[in-house]
Amino acid sequence: HFSKSGDVVSVVVARKGEKSLGYGFVQYQKQRCAREALISLAQSTLNGRDLLIKLSEKRLTAPVKSNRQIHDFGEQLSAKISVKNIPFQATRKEVEQLFR
Repeated sequence: HFSKSGDVVSVVVARKGEKSLGYGFVQYQKQRCAREALISLAQSTLNGRDLLIKLSEKRLTAPVKSNRQIHDFGEQLSAKISVKNIPFQATRKEVEQLFR
C-alpha cells in the first residue's frame, strides 16, 4: 500500500505486545515520496476506519533553555509520514499488508 508511493526505508507500528496502539510511521527514501503518499493515500481505510496520514514532525515536549546562539536552518522537510487511527482490533497481518 505505502510502497506504491516510493521506496520505503522503514516501518514502525506502535504496539503493546501483539495489540496495535493505533498509530505508526513510514520512512521513505526521499521527501518527494512522502509528499506523494500524503496525496495518493489520503482516502485510505482499514476495517472501515479512515486513516489519518500526515508528515511526521519532531516536536519538543518541553521548552529547552540554552545559552547557545539560535540558528535558523529554514523549513525542516521530512521523508517520514505518521499514520494514525489504525483500528485497535486490526490483526498483525492486516497492518503488515497495509504498510507494504
